Amino acid sequence: MMPLNQPSTKKSFLETFPQLVLMATGIIYASGFLVVLAFLDRYGIRESGAELWKARYVHIGILCLSFPVILNGTILSLTHLIFNGKFDKPAMWQRIFPIALLIINIEIIFYVFIMITNKNLTGAISGIVPAFYIFLVTILGVFISLITERLIERKIGGKSNNNGTKISPHGQSFAVTARWVLVLIVAGLDVWFFSDFTATNFEAKLGIIYIVFCILFGIIISTAIIYMQRQAEIGRRRAVAIFSFSIIAPLSYILVLSFSYSVFQNIPATRGGGDYTDSPKVTVTFKEKPAITSVDAKYFDVKTEKSTIPLVLIEETSSAFYLADPKENGGATEWKQIGGRKPNIFIANKAEISRLYSESRNQNQ
Repeated sequence: MMPLNQPSTKKSFLETFPQLVLMATGIIYASGFLVVLAFLDRYGIRESGAELWKARYVHIGILCLSFPVILNGTILSLTHLIFNGKFDKPAMWQRIFPIALLIINIEIIFYVFIMITNKNLTGAISGIVPAFYIFLVTILGVFISLITERLIERKIGGKSNNNGTKISPHGQSFAVTARWVLVLIVAGLDVWFFSDFTATNFEAKLGIIYIVFCILFGIIISTAIIYMQRQAEIGRRRAVAIFSFSIIAPLSYILVLSFSYSVFQNIPATRGGGDYTDSPKVTVTFKEKPAITSVDAKYFDVKTEKSTIPLVLIEETSSAFYLADPKENGGATEWKQIGGRKPNIFIANKAEISRLYSESRNQNQ
């Protein structure tokens, strides 16, 4: 017989919160490290094992994981509304599914706009006008649709009971039709939005691969949680957990790599990404005239052999700068392409440098 005053072994949220924060920080940091490691490997740069902690890894890890967390959170929340809505499931699916597409579309548009957007050939910010119209049409369209649905229901008396658990066929037909028409209108605006990125050489198909992996990752996790909750025995729950981990672990690595190869090189370097198209050029001045080889001669100014020509800063460590000629092998526009040519890297030792000059991002001012 259990004692009456036996203390509960279940920990409160405040007790587990530090552990959850520590675990989340570790996952974010590891993801950022893997993204940078895979990205720099294409330039022939190896991360130094002596520098394990970099705030940049946390920043990049957040960029990598924020979208799958937000996307799958939205999908799970809307799925919960469908299975726990006031109407029957078929009606809820018909009403919620187009709304889910509109919400997920806004998340994708704003993620692309915040992460990848850059100036186009005319000097304007790519995608800003269509993104504004997508947001405006989605919000106003959903609001007007909901108000109109309510008015129709009141006029025709569609609710069959006092609890409002059923809806009239006419009201259901209008709700579904109006929402799908709104989806088609927004889809047309999406074409305008992504066509505005053609000048930036953004490969949309690679971004779609990342989105597919994000959705697949969420489906596997949610499926694993459902199967674990269905198991009555602790041993069977552990077996499901171990089996799920063996699938989720390699898929997580593939998700991180898909971000590194499809999204990261399209994020401007000024935001912590790998697109050096509009990166400010830097000029390095050495303390003494270095021993210039025939290979390194192209990086130096012939007038002042202590200084380099304007170069692009690819990576920085505690001991060196990794630089590249912005005109080499097609420039930064080709560097970020999968299979595109990459530049040779000039490594400048910080101990030998007296000054590092960075150009303004806006050369017209």
